[in-house]
Amino acid sequence: MRAFQWCVIVLTATLSACMEVPPEADPGPDAASPGGEPVGSTTCGALFGSAPDYMLCSENATSCTFASDDPDDQDFLCRALCGAHQCVTGYDTDGLSCEVTSEDGCDAGHQSQICVCAR
Repeated sequence: MRAFQWCVIVLTATLSACMEVPPEADPGPDAASPGGEPVGSTTCGALFGSAPDYMLCSENATSCTFASDDPDDQDFLCRALCGAHQCVTGYDTDGLSCEVTSEDGCDAGHQSQICVCAR
């Protein structure tokens, strides 16, 4: 980010003053808010938070990785949990955790799993 020039023109006099203003720290498009979601974009929680026992594991500009655990012991497919968004892959896990047990893809049903979905 470049510095910009800030000018004040006083209309009641013929005096004007300019000064160089340094750039402020720009968090950029991938910076996170205090809640951990990217600033200025649709949050992973807003996109996939309706998954049973949703827990965000990680995210980047193109995808969301979240754990889901169904308290009713039903198996879900990551493809279904990603909804209208492309399923990148799915992992089996033990309980509601971001620790991967095995990669099983988008169409393996698990009660507890980690899904990677495109934004």
